[in-house]
Amino acid sequence: MADRITLDLPPGVLQRARLLAIRAGRPIGDYLAETLRDALEPFGDLDEASPEAWTDQEALDAADSRMPEAEDWRLSELLQR
Repeated sequence: MADRITLDLPPGVLQRARLLAIRAGRPIGDYLAETLRDALEPFGDLDEASPEAWTDQEALDAADSRMPEAEDWRLSELLQR
């Protein structure tokens, strides 16, 4: 079962979310839950060790890692707005 919370949103956020949910043909709650899940997904499993606990090699591997091309394209698109 999903957890339930109450949010206080800045002005205009709920209206924009409602419009986007309507365009997607989805209920607003489902749309917001999916959007939040997708926004948090890039952070990965937060149960993993924090970067401060990484070995030197883990830090170097993370520094050399690259975002998947599709995600990189989407982030670039969003940053241009």
